[in-house]
Amino acid sequence: MDIDPALLSLLTVGVVGFVLLSPVFLSRLRSKEESDQVPLHEERCSIRRDVGLGLVMGGNLPLWRCSLYDNFMVISMFSSIVIPYQEIDQVEQQRSLLSPSVRIEWHGGRRKETIRIFTRHADKIEKLIKARINKQKQEP
Repeated sequence: MDIDPALLSLLTVGVVGFVLLSPVFLSRLRSKEESDQVPLHEERCSIRRDVGLGLVMGGNLPLWRCSLYDNFMVISMFSSIVIPYQEIDQVEQQRSLLSPSVRIEWHGGRRKETIRIFTRHADKIEKLIKARINKQKQEP
């Protein structure tokens, strides 16, 4: 069975296009916690997530969605990760040669996790998260 080279090229372009564009569309999907919420801040950014054993997931393309809400934040690419502010242990802004970032440590699940959000609005994100953490500490 011979496959026409033009059809093979078209299929290849379609598959490659789908693989490259799927994070852009999948990151827009909202989790059930976000359904009736209005974000305080939302943007596309790049995120690097420590996945253990010295491995890091992420890159320098703005394929992730970072959304800050009143009681939690969400980072999303292929699926959404909901991070309640009470699980965040540390938030700090970091400057690198190319772009500012916000480093967040939280104790979600069974172990501590670390992410770095590379964004143009690092100062705003850091202030919003710290304000929400302080607000939750003051509430009984």
